[in-house]
Amino acid sequence: MYYDSEEKGHKVINPFNSLSSSEIDIAFKTEENEYIQVSPFVVLTEKDIESIDNIDFSKITSSFKKFGMTKEFFPDANGLLLAMLLAFDSIRYEEEKKAKALIDSALDLASWLLELNKQNNYDNSLNCQVNYLQTVRRIGSLTTEQKKELVSISEQGELSLEEKIAVNILLENKNVTNIFLEELKENNEEFETFKSWPIWNLVTE
Repeated sequence: MYYDSEEKGHKVINPFNSLSSSEIDIAFKTEENEYIQVSPFVVLTEKDIESIDNIDFSKITSSFKKFGMTKEFFPDANGLLLAMLLAFDSIRYEEEKKAKALIDSALDLASWLLELNKQNNYDNSLNCQVNYLQTVRRIGSLTTEQKKELVSISEQGELSLEEKIAVNILLENKNVTNIFLEELKENNEEFETFKSWPIWNLVTE
């Protein structure tokens, strides 16, 4: 819904049926104070994804590709992916048809963001890898090659405690994961933050 000054009243629109519609623009402000039009899907929250019935999930990645990507906007696109995973975890057993469309879209988006980051170095590479692989894990098991890659990553340089936990969750190393979680619990604020991330749902599944 938006206010039409010419008609002097509110108008209800469906921004998800026509991504080329001129009726709605979503713009991102850069550090140079420039405004760049971005995908309308980026405004969606976890609760929106759960409750809105007319989202065409199959158009999400193509919408992002259409409007392009910048380093400043990359975290917002990644944030949408995390919201999609949280929403999937909430509805996967109650709304199976919607959940299937949602996780397929999330995998498509996660794969694109991973490749985009490899080309442009927008974010910590491990973050993108973890987000892609935790999406894969919601569909099935990781391949041996994917697990080998995680082991290789875990052996390179210093990882944060949260990163160590994420890697071991994906590798299904429950004993090691629990040891690191006990360490993280010593800082309650960081532990509560970690519990709000989608990766936490793979601990408790």
